[in-house]
Amino acid sequence: MTNRCVYIALMTDNNYVMPTEVLLKSMYENKKQETIYKIFILCDSLKNNNMVEKLREMTQENFYVETIKVDNPCKNFINNSNPLMTNTTFLKFEIASILKNYDKILYIDVDTIVLQDLLELYNIDLKNTYAGVVKDYHVSYFYDSENFIDINDYFNAGVLLLNTKKIREENLNKLMADYYVKNNTKLMFHDQSVMNKIFNNNITIISPKYNWINSYTDYSDKKLELFFGITNINSLKKDLCIIHYCKFKPWKYKNFKFSNLWLKYYLDLNYNIKNLNLKTCYLSSIYCLIRGRFKLRKLDDFIRKIRYYNYKKNNKITKL
Repeated sequence: MTNRCVYIALMTDNNYVMPTEVLLKSMYENKKQETIYKIFILCDSLKNNNMVEKLREMTQENFYVETIKVDNPCKNFINNSNPLMTNTTFLKFEIASILKNYDKILYIDVDTIVLQDLLELYNIDLKNTYAGVVKDYHVSYFYDSENFIDINDYFNAGVLLLNTKKIREENLNKLMADYYVKNNTKLMFHDQSVMNKIFNNNITIISPKYNWINSYTDYSDKKLELFFGITNINSLKKDLCIIHYCKFKPWKYKNFKFSNLWLKYYLDLNYNIKNLNLKTCYLSSIYCLIRGRFKLRKLDDFIRKIRYYNYKKNNKITKL
């Protein structure tokens, strides 16, 4: 029985309960009946107990959902470099210590949907590495290579098959949290950059089908094939397991690849699409392509400074 179990960790907060429900819905609809999912949702800031119960009520046969309220050790940390980043992100560093009875955990960001059974992914042999990960094409291709001079395969931290036993044994949770606090103003991608630095290439590279970022369809197939070492990218696109809405969130924007697929699961939950107030993302998409093509990442720093100025001025985040 236990060899059919997949142990999964998610993180959520007050702003991400609904996307978490959508992810859970996609997981359940696409799992094999005999596969058992044990899902732990880590949260440190859910103010409404009804939200907690709503997530727990998604438990079904062979699909168990448990919410864990965590006292975030870094809850009072002030991220001066990017007020848009909540301190919930620190919980990613604590997964191994929170779920201390499990030697392997599949972590998934909640801005995703799952289209296949996850047992094959979960059973990947990590050997003695810290995690199974997917390389990040966007970061590796568009950003200056000198920022990652000591990292051979920079990975995206939205999907992580974690060797929690090894992480606990080497006390990496404290190393990651300390590194984030000390270097947050220098980190381009926050917790992701931290994990790349601390894991230090001791990783197992897995197929991009397990963390397919929605903006990848805008890029050249040949470049993607070369980067991921794949001979037929079109065949892989027909076999995607996890779609990661890393760029444009489908509960905010419409008219981009895979947005309708996310909306299918949203509607399956009996939500009303009118509640989303979706906007088009054509201009933002063009901006991202231009920024990446000409490597104008200094614009990101400028935008963050404007956001932080508005945050301090209005005591709230202003979306640009």
